[in-house]
Amino acid sequence: MADNEEVDSENGNFDYLMFADIDYSNPHVQEEVIKWGNWYLDNFNLNGFRMDALKHIEFSFIDKFITALRETHPDIYVIGEYWQSNQGVLFDYLEETDYQIDLFDVALHHRFKKAASSWDQFDMGSLLEGSLLQGRPNMAVTFVDNHDSQPGQALESWVDEWFKPIAYAIILLNKSGLPTIFYGDYYGIESIHFKGFRETLDTLLALRRENAYGDQHDYFDHKNCIGYTRTGDDEHPNGLAFIATNGNHAKKRMYVGELHAGEEWIDAMGEIQGSVRIEEDGTGVFKVHSGSMSVWINKEDAEHIEGEADNDEAFEDANYHEPEVTEEVTEEVAEVADAETSEVDAPEEVPADEAEVPAENV
Repeated sequence: MADNEEVDSENGNFDYLMFADIDYSNPHVQEEVIKWGNWYLDNFNLNGFRMDALKHIEFSFIDKFITALRETHPDIYVIGEYWQSNQGVLFDYLEETDYQIDLFDVALHHRFKKAASSWDQFDMGSLLEGSLLQGRPNMAVTFVDNHDSQPGQALESWVDEWFKPIAYAIILLNKSGLPTIFYGDYYGIESIHFKGFRETLDTLLALRRENAYGDQHDYFDHKNCIGYTRTGDDEHPNGLAFIATNGNHAKKRMYVGELHAGEEWIDAMGEIQGSVRIEEDGTGVFKVHSGSMSVWINKEDAEHIEGEADNDEAFEDANYHEPEVTEEVTEEVAEVADAETSEVDAPEEVPADEAEVPAENV
């Protein structure tokens, strides 16, 4: 089985290495596994499967398996784990299986890992490059860490704790992808003395539930400071503005929609003091502390958010430059309502003792 071209070249049929040689090319094996799948769906009221180690199972069988199950259970949802950070390989797998299965965005996880370990030397504007979230957003199951990537595991690739709130905000408030939360990031992992980010995640989940709706405007336009906004929709009109930096304190002008003109917005994460007034053109200048992230929302819509704001003195020395407004920029704002500008200086190195905030204080 190990030389079968329909399994990944890494270890071939991994089941064989685990002393359970399952020959998925055998018609009798295929028939029994399909029976098993239907039996589970019928007897346990399941609505789908998470399929492990896909790279070590014959690709054509996965396609056949899902097709067969959907003949009797047309609405089942299937998530697959193909542990590969190469976007092209993941694209090929999706095509080989006739786009019947969503995949965990391992590529994005590794981008988070690289960004976290590189501090302000990582180009945040390229954070999503090579990910499923960027290339196949409707088939991306996004995550920050999981049971395989945590410390002590064979696939250990733990995202440094200072970066986790940034990464979770990116996947939880995004219009695309199906985000997942790792149990250990929520409840902590006692064996490594990691307390988790329960309060931060609860806030982000509240924001996802109440504010993360409508059009999204991306501002992955600077090497250290990025952001995106959600303008809201008819049923959830409030919207939000997410901003993050791996460098020094920063400010960025972003578009949240003319319907929000005149509103006062505050940092729902409780990091930044004061408010931002949304201007007539639907833009506002949003702030973020060094090595951190903030999520800004309408002050009048903040009842579901708890937390005390930090002081605003850190921004007194942060230079802010308004971009020169040209006729071309004016026309672009009028057409797409998306004034994509960056207003931060080259960041200073983020002190480790400032960025590595203990989980209980996040």
